[in-house]
Formats: sequence, structure tokens, C-alpha cells
Amino acid sequence: MKTPSHYLKTKNHPKKEGFSKLLSNIKLYSFINQNGKITNRDVREMFKLSNRAALDEINKLLELQLLKSQNKGRALHYIM
Repeated sequence: MKTPSHYLKTKNHPKKEGFSKLLSNIKLYSFINQNGKITNRDVREMFKLSNRAALDEINKLLELQLLKSQNKGRALHYIM
């Protein structure tokens, strides 16, 4: 039985969206493990996001207490 094409699109399939989000979080945590920290710029470049979108993603993780912020201004970065 063939899978209908509309199930292959991430935006139409909640399970794929969740899996994609999980992979993104794994990539982000792997980066922090290797580098000790991550910045807004790192997130923007890693996922090709705008400044606002990267900040939204970071804020979600901060609210869940999965990341902690350190420093302020241009020196701001995030750790686990």
C-alpha cells in the first residue's frame, strides 16, 4: 500500500513535525556539548532562521528550563 503524498509533507503531519523538532533539539544540544555554549547567531546559522525566529526558539527552551542564559548584551550565550 502506498502512502498518500499529503502524509509526506511535514506541515500536514504532526508526528513528523514533532520528530523534526526533536532532531533540531538534538542538534542544538550536541552543539552545546561540543562548544560549551550556543549563541543566537549559532542558532540562526544552524537552522537558517531569522533573528526573531531564533530568539523565539531559544525562549521556548528557556521557559522549559532546558537552557540557561549567561551574560548580557553582545556576550549573551546559552548553556544547558
